Amino acid sequence: MKSDMLGRSVTLAVLGAACLAAASFCWSQATRATASPRSSKSEIQRFGVDGANVKAAPLIAELGDGWSGLNGLGWDQIEPRLSRGGAPSYNWQRLDEIARAFQPTGRRVQVNLRVFHETALEYNQTTRRKHAGTGKRVGAIVRIKPDYLDAWRALVGAVAERYDADGNADFPGLKYPIVTHLQIESEPENAWADAKGYVQALCAASDAAKKANPEAKILAAGFNVGDFFALSPEERKRMAGTGSEKLRRKEAFIDEFFATASGCFDILTMHLSGGVEGIQGTVDWFEKKMEAHNYRKPIWSDDTMSGPNLSSAVTSQDERSKLKQLERGDRSAVKWFEDEQAGLLVRKSVVAFAAGVEKVFVSSDVDWPTYHMPIWRHMGLLDASGNRKPAFAAFKTMTAQLEGFVTAERVDWGAQLHAYQFTKADRRVAVLWLDKEGNVDLSKPLHSENVEIVGLDGKRTTAQSGHVMLGRNPVFVEVK
Repeated sequence: MKSDMLGRSVTLAVLGAACLAAASFCWSQATRATASPRSSKSEIQRFGVDGANVKAAPLIAELGDGWSGLNGLGWDQIEPRLSRGGAPSYNWQRLDEIARAFQPTGRRVQVNLRVFHETALEYNQTTRRKHAGTGKRVGAIVRIKPDYLDAWRALVGAVAERYDADGNADFPGLKYPIVTHLQIESEPENAWADAKGYVQALCAASDAAKKANPEAKILAAGFNVGDFFALSPEERKRMAGTGSEKLRRKEAFIDEFFATASGCFDILTMHLSGGVEGIQGTVDWFEKKMEAHNYRKPIWSDDTMSGPNLSSAVTSQDERSKLKQLERGDRSAVKWFEDEQAGLLVRKSVVAFAAGVEKVFVSSDVDWPTYHMPIWRHMGLLDASGNRKPAFAAFKTMTAQLEGFVTAERVDWGAQLHAYQFTKADRRVAVLWLDKEGNVDLSKPLHSENVEIVGLDGKRTTAQSGHVMLGRNPVFVEVK
């Protein structure tokens, strides 16, 4: 999805200046919260938030997760001028300000490096792709030009070295390894002519990062198949058979990637940009792609769309109308979206974990009102002025209940009930919801007549006789 976070930071800087000029409340909340460092904790950290907006850092630290994701940092943003064989000159301002802002909160930062550099890239201008950052049609990337491959290696190695806290060429004052995970590109199947050039860039990056920091992890590649697996088998067959050259090209790219890239990445990443229904099928499909080549890597979901996708393969006419209302800034549509977002981000995360995803990064930390894709303008946990949205409270409640879990599984506690059980070191937690509101008797599965429920807002209530009124918004219940 999102590619150029430099544009995002400029937008928010302007908003911040407007807030100061108007002497309004805006981001003043961000001075209140400081989290204790979590980087040294041994617990498994399952959650992250994409965006890495420095103004939001203290507020995001309240969430109880441990990671932030920086989407789309371009090569040309760190190294604006390239020279063949000469000493590189890097601009560390963007990454340094992130390290400076997030280090006091104890967060780690997963950096998504994009191979954006007009000087260094070879394009196929007869094959056009949509640029993720601008939405414009551009030539497909073929490869990094051979003369600049060493410069790419040097750049990735320098990033890995500067933030690994090994005492060698570190960011001044670095207290712990804040950047150890580098994702190379994002949805490359939508930007590159084929997988060959991308895999070459990925393998070069992996080699350079691990030479600089043997503990570095390389992530690939933010693949996105949307809501394809939410379609019925008949619809999928029809779409694959009759339609879409784009779909066939996407699968060909992914097949070539898995056949040739196994030694060049540690973690597979994908983008869950659809709803809940297609998640299990999507994860299964990617696992089978790896298994076909006799290997298996951990799967993370980064850039996970937190709100409803109102322009997907399974979008209803009513939802498409909602999207037009959102584009116009209709307050009732914005309110509807924010309420839906709070429940959906929890449902998607829970289903993804049960399907086998190891870590979920939710997008995003702050709304991006000027992004060229309207559906993504309201995906923040905070609005553009830094105010907490319902999704912020929902994410915070979810991490309080589930962070550090060891196992996740779907359990059968009755027809129509979506029930998932998470095992932690000290307890078990169930996450429950219904598609339509109804009364559920939980006394048998929970072995208790008095059921304490935690809602998305973190508030606790007690249901007598095991009877709980549920709806689309998930609730959390401790399992005896």
